[in-house]
Amino acid sequence: MNTTPLLEQTKAQFDHWRDNKDTLGTLTPVELRRQAVELTHQYSASKVVTTLGLSGSVIKRWRAELKLKHTQTTSEPIDTFVALPNTQQASAAIAEARIVLNDGTNIQLNGGASAQVLSVLAQALTVSASL
Repeated sequence: MNTTPLLEQTKAQFDHWRDNKDTLGTLTPVELRRQAVELTHQYSASKVVTTLGLSGSVIKRWRAELKLKHTQTTSEPIDTFVALPNTQQASAAIAEARIVLNDGTNIQLNGGASAQVLSVLAQALTVSASL
């Protein structure tokens, strides 16, 4: 197969990841996705998917995901109002909570928050992550 060093280097990285991943259903790391999408700017998508052993649909999905993520990080943040329940009633407060999203985003909350407030936040994050 006639390919260039950059494409071959990325193929080697994909092969290494495939050989060393924990389970069959493990998601492709974001950095490998990004590299594959960037290669489609230099080579045809068919050459990239064939060389890297991907499907055409997955590269299209990765393009859309990375474009959306790029748009979200480069544009003004979207203010979203999340109505939290009234915490006036006596309830046990959770002093600290940490939420880690699939895209690697970490959200850490410090201070008193009820389980009900954390539940509402988690539901709001789930909804916004699916958009």
